[in-house]
Amino acid sequence: MSAFLLGGCASSVYTGSVKLSGFKTAEEPSTFCTHIQPETIDADALAYYENSAFVGDSRADTIREFDLFYGVDYAVYAAPSLDLNRVFIQQVIPLDNGLMGTMLDALAQRSFSKVFVSFGLNELGWYAMDVFEEQYTNLVNEIKALQPNAQIYLMSVYPFAQSVLNNYEYTTLEKLAVINQSISNVAANTGVMLLDQSQFLPEGSEYLPEEWTFDGYHLNADGANAWFEMMLREGEGKVYVHEKNPCNR
Repeated sequence: MSAFLLGGCASSVYTGSVKLSGFKTAEEPSTFCTHIQPETIDADALAYYENSAFVGDSRADTIREFDLFYGVDYAVYAAPSLDLNRVFIQQVIPLDNGLMGTMLDALAQRSFSKVFVSFGLNELGWYAMDVFEEQYTNLVNEIKALQPNAQIYLMSVYPFAQSVLNNYEYTTLEKLAVINQSISNVAANTGVMLLDQSQFLPEGSEYLPEEWTFDGYHLNADGANAWFEMMLREGEGKVYVHEKNPCNR
């Protein structure tokens, strides 16, 4: 599959099969996004994501940009540069009423069975990991209050490409390991699931393959397809998800 640059979608929210935010339905092909999926999809694995929400930063927004879970009812409430400081106050998500709101405002609009949370990339430059864990814990508790019946997954930060290694003092594998350990700590302490996103990388790879990214940090079509195939394996129960205490396997 040939790669293309992201940017074909103008909004930071997408809902799938059911029209919830005015963008599309399964019967109404999107003019905003291009969906990419393997030619053959296990229907049961895809159905695992029925009524799921994906929330967070620009990496979560990739799901919307490529309409990855086309065919099931799902929502994406994400925005570029959103981090654990801005998430509580920045009104960057279009709401069903036509206004703009915070990610939590959007998440409060309906009930979900699963909520997948993506933060950490924009926080690589943070050095007080106790503050990071406190902020992330506060967010998880807010999500729990809004979605008491949902299974919550914190998603680890998958690596960047080797070409951007040391572009900043914090784009190092060492800092990536630190932030992922903190995410693991938050998942353990709040009793939610932890999804290891590094599982979609080629075996033995420490970095995001250059051919899977357009800027070293975010996925192009080929990378998004590889990530989606990992998620289908998770839907089939073939991806390791840490339950309750991700620090102890």
